[in-house]
Amino acid sequence: MEQTMNGLVFSVNELNLMLAPGQVVDGYIEVRQPLGQAFEGVVRASGVGMECSEARIGSRTGMFPWRFDAAGFEDGDVVDGSFRLITDHGEYSIPYHVLVSAPVSESMSEQIMDKDGFPAMAEDDWDAALAFYYSRAFTDILRTDADRALYAGLSRDRGSSRNMESFLVQACGKAPVTFETEISGIETEIFGPGYQARVRHPAYEIGILRSGWGYTKITAETDCDYLTLVPASLTAEDFEGNAASIRVRIDDTRLHAGWNYARIILRSPEQTRIIPVRIRYRRRSDHAVRRNRARDRAVAGLLRCYEETAAGRTDREVCFAKARHLISSLRSAEPGSILADLYQIHLQLAMDRSRAAAEGLDLLRKRLAGVPASEVMEMNYQQYKYEDDELYCYRQYLTALCYKDGHIITPRVARLVRERLRRNEGNWRIAWMYMELAPEYSGHSGARWEFMRRQYERGSRGSVMYLEAWEMIAANPSLIFEKDSYRSPRKQNGTYLFQILHYAVRWGIMTPGVMEQVLYMVDTSRGFSPMLAGILIKAMDIPALSPMKEEILRRICSLLIREDITDPAYFSCFARAEEIPLKLPHLHEFYMNSMPADFTGEIPPRALSEITDQAILGYERKGFLYRYIYERKERLEGLYMRTKPKIRAFLEEQIAGGRITDNVVFLCRASLEDPEIRPSTEGLVPALFTCLVRPALPDAESLTVIYDHFRKEETWPVRSGLCRLPLYGDEVRLFASDRRGSRAVVGRDQITEQLPEEIIENLPAGISTTDPRFVMLRAGIRGEEPRVTALSEDAASALASARDIHAAYRGKILFSVLALYEEQGRRYEMEKVLRAMDDSMLQGSSRSSFLHFCSVCRPEEALRLLKRCGTGAVAEETLWRICQSAAQAYPDRRDPILGEFCHEAFRSGSRSEKVLRYASRFFVGLSAELEEIRRAMDREGMDTRDLTERICEQIHFTGQIIDGEEALLVRYASDDRARPDTVRELLERYCGSLFIRETDPGDALCGLIEKIPDPAPVCRIVWLRKAAREEELTGSRRETAAAYIRGLLDQELIFPFYRHLTDLDSRIEAFARETLLSYHDPEAAGNDPRNIVVHYSLRENADRGTFASRRMKQMYPGYYVASFLLFCGEKINYFITDDPREEHVTEQGTLGQGSQPETVSVDRFGLIDRMSRSLQQGDCAAAIDHLRRCYMTDYMIRELFDR
Repeated sequence: MEQTMNGLVFSVNELNLMLAPGQVVDGYIEVRQPLGQAFEGVVRASGVGMECSEARIGSRTGMFPWRFDAAGFEDGDVVDGSFRLITDHGEYSIPYHVLVSAPVSESMSEQIMDKDGFPAMAEDDWDAALAFYYSRAFTDILRTDADRALYAGLSRDRGSSRNMESFLVQACGKAPVTFETEISGIETEIFGPGYQARVRHPAYEIGILRSGWGYTKITAETDCDYLTLVPASLTAEDFEGNAASIRVRIDDTRLHAGWNYARIILRSPEQTRIIPVRIRYRRRSDHAVRRNRARDRAVAGLLRCYEETAAGRTDREVCFAKARHLISSLRSAEPGSILADLYQIHLQLAMDRSRAAAEGLDLLRKRLAGVPASEVMEMNYQQYKYEDDELYCYRQYLTALCYKDGHIITPRVARLVRERLRRNEGNWRIAWMYMELAPEYSGHSGARWEFMRRQYERGSRGSVMYLEAWEMIAANPSLIFEKDSYRSPRKQNGTYLFQILHYAVRWGIMTPGVMEQVLYMVDTSRGFSPMLAGILIKAMDIPALSPMKEEILRRICSLLIREDITDPAYFSCFARAEEIPLKLPHLHEFYMNSMPADFTGEIPPRALSEITDQAILGYERKGFLYRYIYERKERLEGLYMRTKPKIRAFLEEQIAGGRITDNVVFLCRASLEDPEIRPSTEGLVPALFTCLVRPALPDAESLTVIYDHFRKEETWPVRSGLCRLPLYGDEVRLFASDRRGSRAVVGRDQITEQLPEEIIENLPAGISTTDPRFVMLRAGIRGEEPRVTALSEDAASALASARDIHAAYRGKILFSVLALYEEQGRRYEMEKVLRAMDDSMLQGSSRSSFLHFCSVCRPEEALRLLKRCGTGAVAEETLWRICQSAAQAYPDRRDPILGEFCHEAFRSGSRSEKVLRYASRFFVGLSAELEEIRRAMDREGMDTRDLTERICEQIHFTGQIIDGEEALLVRYASDDRARPDTVRELLERYCGSLFIRETDPGDALCGLIEKIPDPAPVCRIVWLRKAAREEELTGSRRETAAAYIRGLLDQELIFPFYRHLTDLDSRIEAFARETLLSYHDPEAAGNDPRNIVVHYSLRENADRGTFASRRMKQMYPGYYVASFLLFCGEKINYFITDDPREEHVTEQGTLGQGSQPETVSVDRFGLIDRMSRSLQQGDCAAAIDHLRRCYMTDYMIRELFDR
């Protein structure tokens, strides 16, 4: 849209641009004169980056091209300026506004400008926010290094809503999504098949209520196989409003009888909730299970009774009584049990009641055969329906024991049992019965031993068989060495032998004789058997072997040392050996190397000294030992003093090898208190700052570390849910990652054992490293605005060259150093630092800081950067200093850009004489702007003659009217160097503006008009208009007024104010009675009059077609006058046209006599006017009197002159 501005028309009245950094935009602005008049002038663009390729404009229509180059600007920079046009048709200013912004989609840039607005955008449209979050433009809204580090860690898994949720929570203060369950637990009872009124378990639902908005994922899992959860996870789409549910299905086929316990675990990224589950399952077979359980307990008890009796550990009568009770329990659990009857018969045989046993066998045989007890039944070897092989063999075995017939019954029974054994090779009961019946396995023969060994290989694991074998060994210990079975523990023979020996020590029946053989076997065996070691350990607790206890312990330790066994399970053996103490080679080493990691006991003092001086230990055990000694250094002062060199050497070795364990970290921190154990290595610092991290993310495999102000990230492995790594301060972000690549923020609560802040503050001066993270922490250089002190000056200088730190942050550090140097007045050091800085450090607000310090000691560089990047973010004082330095250095060099800067410095408050002087000479501005500079120079007492001349010549060319122009004109005219023709033209133009504005000139200007010979008519007009308001003109002023008005009357230039000057010229009286109508033509151009016509009528509602008309006379270019003779109270209606066809109405209204003074003449006009005035005032008598006099006057004129 076009905008007219004081005679010239422009295609735009304001220019607004948005560019990306480095972008170049071209355009043009059209200029024309609406009346087609020719014009000329110059155009100048203020500000940096905007250029006008053609400085001059002209012709009747034209344009001026412009170009804005955003090279050197950064995202967020703002450039405000204007195009200044100085033409012979006036002066104009077209403002422009440029925003330099990285390209962002329009919708995003409209919705969000910083991270504080991001949560609202995410809540409104999560998908759009997610796309924006993973776009390059997102980093543009992050203002701090901490936010950028957090984003770097949470943006690797692109498209992950969980990462964006974590960022919103951690950086934007969004409340995390949490949930509550409507139930706290599940408890139910389920009835299995077989119940007539079976109650089905109800369907359970876990109601979940969500609070908050954002990424939602709740996973559901159980720790059992009989619960199924549907769905297995909930997302935001599964919620209706803020409510959702998970169905719980119970598979009763997987339940066991009784109570079943389980847990339902609900997890979200922010919380975990556990719902306990208790299910009681009832089924018909429960009583059978209980019956079988009772039967098994009774059978096991009977076997123990047999073993205790056979081993001689318990009195026979006591065992018999216990056996009777167990048989009774078996009958109660299983009424009619065949096994209970057989156990009863066996007990009778053991009590030498063979007759009763035989009767019992006969009754049992009849019951199995279904024969009444009163009938006689012949003896047979038949296996009945209700007998399995084991029960059958047991009954036949008892039959053989009962009848003791070694020729017929026993051999036959042995054959029958052997046949069943072939079908049940792994059944130790059948095997034992066959071994007892077969004559070849009687006594303690080698065949019996071999039979039991083969049965062991076939899977027979009955304790009775072990007892039989033990009795053979106890009777003949040499069996241990038979067929070299002991020499290789890995062979089956060795395993079987160890099983028997283990049985003996477990039941405490090991004898000294056998133990001697076992100890000999330890000395001669090859390899290591944990079972053999366990036998020896248990043997030490047998009272019968107390005299051999020390020897057994010696053999155990010797075996462990020989086979290099340091398992913590055997630490108790070495500990006992140290307490005795035993003299064994390498005992101390194995004592330490087998010590459990959680050992909290005391090491024997004698052993401790020898361990420290002689033992060869691994690095972990050494670390434990040295930590143990340090923690007790007061009590072990002498030992600690001897160990200090070893501790120091150990720490240096471990740090060099990268083995930073808990104990190494402890000792390194302890070295802060004792310099004698402090390692002289740079690696001490990482060890001091090593801490422990336990990520909450399940299955975390690695830990990513990103420091706020550093470019690179580190990755550390997570093992067994733990990670040890050095962390320097709290300006660091940690992220745990799993095998799927998911990342989660590691909270501060997951980090332990960090070096306390008070220790960091008091670290000894000798501890140092080149790691910039440590240097920064120790120097206290932290935060978004680092502060450097005299103490941290050297550290800051080192950090400034560390390429791992973001360039912008290094720049901030250097700026802080520069501030310190400025405060201390060290200009030389300031200049060195400024020379070392590169453009990568000059981003955003840092440019302002750079300019500030450059203005102190490198003004040329400051001016160069100012010309490249503009003054948008520059502090006022900095701009003043730069301009003052440049103006002082180059006072005569014409630099319009520097002139712009000096003008801006002046506008911002600078009153430096050098700045004002340079701006007055080389600033290309509007006349009003130059006048402001002139006034400031006046106030400062500076010479303004050159600037006054420049302003006057400019307004002479442009015709521009400015405030204070009158005083400026008077000042210029008083200068001897002023050109008279210029003064005359300026004066005429200015008086013309006063005339148009109906403003009186000042006294000084009136004096100037009086001094000029033959001033222009308009100068005389404004001078007379002011004089007409004076009460009386006297002296030279009266003479001047008379001369001016004579000249105007000669030119027929008549104005209303003449009626106040009637005494100056008699011709004025002719115009005194007239009412004048004046009109100012807004489109006047030049001195040529236009067709300005006034149309008028005395009738109030007359038709315009009946209006009379006359052409108005131009008294001054653009100023027209028409006169009317009106009596008091008369009015005319009028309208004015300005076109040849008299159709275009420019003004309309009503005109009366106005403030014309009361007529005092006695002529006809005067009498009629006074009569009209009396009628207007309601004075009829006076009106009649004036009418009478009017008639008399008219009569006298006719009588005297008309004859």
